[in-house]
Amino acid sequence: MAILCVLLLTLALFPYGLQGCERWTPEVEKVEQLMAKSLDDDPDPSVFVSLRLLNYTLEQKFVTILKKNVINNALDLTSGQLSLYVLALIASCENTMNVKLDNSGTDRGTNLGELLSKKLAQEIKSIEMYEYPVTNYYQVGLSFLALCKQSYPINKRDIKTFAQVVMRNRISYGPAFSVDTAAIAALAFRCMQQDYKPADIIRNAAIKLVMQILCAKGTRGIIGNTYSTGVAMQALIANQQLVPFQVWNCSNTLQEVLAEISAGSFMNPVMASQALPPTQGKTYLDVNSLSCNWAVGHLFTKVKTSPGAFISCIGGIVGSKKEQFLNATVPLPVGVAEYDSSNGETIIARLTKYSSKKSAINRELNYH
Repeated sequence: MAILCVLLLTLALFPYGLQGCERWTPEVEKVEQLMAKSLDDDPDPSVFVSLRLLNYTLEQKFVTILKKNVINNALDLTSGQLSLYVLALIASCENTMNVKLDNSGTDRGTNLGELLSKKLAQEIKSIEMYEYPVTNYYQVGLSFLALCKQSYPINKRDIKTFAQVVMRNRISYGPAFSVDTAAIAALAFRCMQQDYKPADIIRNAAIKLVMQILCAKGTRGIIGNTYSTGVAMQALIANQQLVPFQVWNCSNTLQEVLAEISAGSFMNPVMASQALPPTQGKTYLDVNSLSCNWAVGHLFTKVKTSPGAFISCIGGIVGSKKEQFLNATVPLPVGVAEYDSSNGETIIARLTKYSSKKSAINRELNYH
């Protein structure tokens, strides 16, 4: 309690803001590639969300598989599992209120918002009756977050019930404080601060969670443990208006996470999925602010170097750093790594190979 009081006093007296919360390393890229490769078997929505947040180029087929999986299994998924599918599809610019495999038809698709809302209602009913949800508070937090990110109506009473759980320190199972659960809840309350009521209850719950997360920080910067630090970073980045930089030095925590990545602690793609986005300053709250021109029919392989990124492979064709990228017939004004495409544009990769007779052989690959 004394520590919380000191932190609350610090919140009132010191300026806010985070510094040094973004750094790319070759080790991060290796884990990105490991995560991308794992999608080939059966795409995990949490891994997919992470790669989208990292702006990693992916194939459209993964979205089709995710939609097929959630349509076929939505009723059997837990609230948390369904929430991750919702976040993945939001990150893909899909309409989560009308998910269907064939977008050309007029039939209504599956409304994931409605289904998730019903599952959350069951969680809240269980909390009110037994003081514990059907699943756990981590999944409850994910449900609030996913509903909020798709702007689905959330019952004020449900928000109050969840906030009361936070204020009464019942969000963790058992005596040990769960950093992961608190972080997801903090992300949810931060999201709900924008458009949901009651605003004062939401803000108070967010402040309490941020303070508890900061109290779980070790001297080296790890928050909770190695594997909870990533999502804790997301929560603090998202709630940075509540985090004085004198209390939390983001760069120290980032350095520790990058060291753990280099040491091979995140070779499990699912475990890595929460840790990598904050190394690039991203959180789950960014899922609906990503570019919708992200998928390709032929997979780009992007390599980052000190001068900048370049495309090393397109559809299995190894690049030579001499490819020309065009918007229709006009060359891109900047490098392909820096170009931000707009909806409806057709990007052409012109691959030129010269024969021994110095005659050019051109091959063009189109991307929409």
